Amino acid sequence: FFDWIKSNNPSIDVKCLLDSPEFYPPEVHTEGCENRAPGYQNYLTEFWGRVEDRSCLEYAEETGVENVGELCGVGARFVQFITTPLAILTSHEDAVFTGAFGCQPFPNSPEHDQFRSDWMAAHSDLVMEYISDYPEMSRFAPNCKTHVIMYHPQMAVEENLTGEMMDVYTFVSKWLNGDGMVYANDDINVDNPTCD
Repeated sequence: FFDWIKSNNPSIDVKCLLDSPEFYPPEVHTEGCENRAPGYQNYLTEFWGRVEDRSCLEYAEETGVENVGELCGVGARFVQFITTPLAILTSHEDAVFTGAFGCQPFPNSPEHDQFRSDWMAAHSDLVMEYISDYPEMSRFAPNCKTHVIMYHPQMAVEENLTGEMMDVYTFVSKWLNGDGMVYANDDINVDNPTCD
């Protein structure tokens, strides 16, 4: 889509803001989780009519990837192929994806706390890995159990480079108007008092 826009209007400044995309740790899920079964992301691509990134699809074809949906449909895997300036808003404990793609155990069950800890640690590691490997991509990752971060304007996270506390609107504004590199990643071991 970006290529089409730029080809029709070369002077346009295009940026991509992803709010609660499927940016989750794919390796963390309960045993037998049907939504992590091989081919499930291929099914979702077909069901939703999802258009996957062309460079990801080309890479999959060139390297013989069989489960294309898993590579090009899961945000934690496909963002490496994105060249459009990008910012991701992603909660360490996404209220939807922990259940939908992690098949989290029921709250108050013996397995729940360990699953939650594993999920959040893996998500935080994933965010830090992408900050290191792809510094041009900005991140806003609160330690809050939520989904669709823009619905929570009071939520604030400390910007990792400056120490400034910023809400999501300040983060987006700094990302749009600055050099494009803003990293606000909560420590998963510290409760965020701005969660609701």
